[in-house]
Amino acid sequence: MKPINKVFLELLVIISSVFIFRGLWLLLDTVVIFNSKEFFAISLLIGITFSGIAFKKLRNTC
Repeated sequence: MKPINKVFLELLVIISSVFIFRGLWLLLDTVVIFNSKEFFAISLLIGITFSGIAFKKLRNTC
C-alpha cells in the first residue's frame, strides 16, 4: 500500500471517530442518569484511570 493511501485511511478513521464520539455524546445526553454530578465524577475517575494505565503501558513499550 502506498504511504499516501495509508495516511488518507488514517485520517478517515480519525475524522469518522469524531462523528461517532459526537453521536454517542448526544445520545447519552438524553439519558437522565448520565446528567448527574455523581456520574460525571465517576466517569472522570474512570477516564483518568484508563488513560493512566494506557500511558504507562505506552511508556514501557517504547
